[in-house]
Amino acid sequence: MLPAVNAQAHDQMTETPAQGSPKASPMDRYVPLAAWLIVGLTLLLISLRIISYGFLPAGDARRHVAKAFIDKPYSQIVVMRPEYTIDHSPGWEWLLRCLHQNAGWNLDALVSFSVAGLLLCLFLAPLPWVRRPEAWLAALLAQLVAIPELMTRLTQARPYLLTEAILIGILFSWCKPSAKNPSWSKIILTTAAIGLSVWVHGAWYLWVLPLPAFFLARWWRAGFSLTACWLVGSFGGALLTGKPIAFLKQAVAMAGSISKEHVPQWMLVGELTPSYGEFSTLALVAIVFLWRRQQTKGESDWFSQPLCWMITLCWILGFKADRFWADWGVPAVLV
Repeated sequence: MLPAVNAQAHDQMTETPAQGSPKASPMDRYVPLAAWLIVGLTLLLISLRIISYGFLPAGDARRHVAKAFIDKPYSQIVVMRPEYTIDHSPGWEWLLRCLHQNAGWNLDALVSFSVAGLLLCLFLAPLPWVRRPEAWLAALLAQLVAIPELMTRLTQARPYLLTEAILIGILFSWCKPSAKNPSWSKIILTTAAIGLSVWVHGAWYLWVLPLPAFFLARWWRAGFSLTACWLVGSFGGALLTGKPIAFLKQAVAMAGSISKEHVPQWMLVGELTPSYGEFSTLALVAIVFLWRRQQTKGESDWFSQPLCWMITLCWILGFKADRFWADWGVPAVLV
């Protein structure tokens, strides 16, 4: 008799909602969908608004677009060093050439595509991994307040932006505590993504930067797996050029020759000048870290997380060349 009474009481408790508990509104299910739509449209409209002004980025974006109209290597167009034997960003220039020849896009269309397309790649990169897309908008806004000139960097229409987008996706995917033992599907997709970055951007050696962060955080299996992704992906991306060994060697030779030059700082391009420390960003990171520590009510070890190690290493390397901080450290801060 007693078990029957207990079962009946249990059924009543599970079927009858507790008094005072809020009832779910029929509109609650549409709120997350509305948030996703608003965030997606906001990011899209930002990109479209920029190109609506007729914005023309300075620097390498112009030569990438111009290259789509000529089927010659740069060594036959301008005076280059003898070690330059293959174009540095073959994948990106191949895409622009295809859009020009097959879709009939003119100069203006290619420039607009370069600006908006690459900016959207970076804007949309983390959305598959976030539960609340508005948090990504907040992160972008906070970082732009800390570094107002960052938007100029994000609208350069150069293929390094695709590398940054892939880096953001990889950091979101690999830096969660549950990612210490990556699955085969994650390893395969990461290898393909790094290969795409190498083919489009060319700077395959820079992908070594995230690797020490995982080893310093003692995420051994994830570190070795990501190292394998980098090695296989770099060679796979180089294979797409048709001259893999020459492509890989030339990238390292270019970086080596630049590092050996001793020229006045004022003559260097922006990405090669030393960073000034970005102390406003450090203050932003400290605020977020302390806030998260307060929310979790526990001890948070900065150096047990690969993401935090990467921020630290790229910030230090930024005093040698701002590229390490602007292109690799800042995306880690956003994540």
